[in-house]
Amino acid sequence: MVASLTSKPELQQVLASAGERVVCVKFTAKWCGPCKKIQPVLQELEHKYSQFMVYESDVDVSTELVSHFKIVSMPTFVFMWRNKVVYTLKGADPKLLAVVFEVMAGMTK
Repeated sequence: MVASLTSKPELQQVLASAGERVVCVKFTAKWCGPCKKIQPVLQELEHKYSQFMVYESDVDVSTELVSHFKIVSMPTFVFMWRNKVVYTLKGADPKLLAVVFEVMAGMTK
């Protein structure tokens, strides 16, 4: 089960505890069909890559984070490493999401 993030202080706590792990935040909405479709893929990738901390943020609840990251479409995946955004992926492309996880996993070794 992917954990939830709703505020900047929560995100800052996660980033402070991440160390060398990659933090991935999926911006989603309960009513978003593509968001629901990509969820099993995200959960599979989370289990495959232990060097990732995966979270989701509901755009209808987490307006502070949506504004901070300038989220305009769902799903949007924001990847952070060493407290910096290193990649943003918009859309529900399972193959591309898997490639991003693979590349990021190699980066952290």
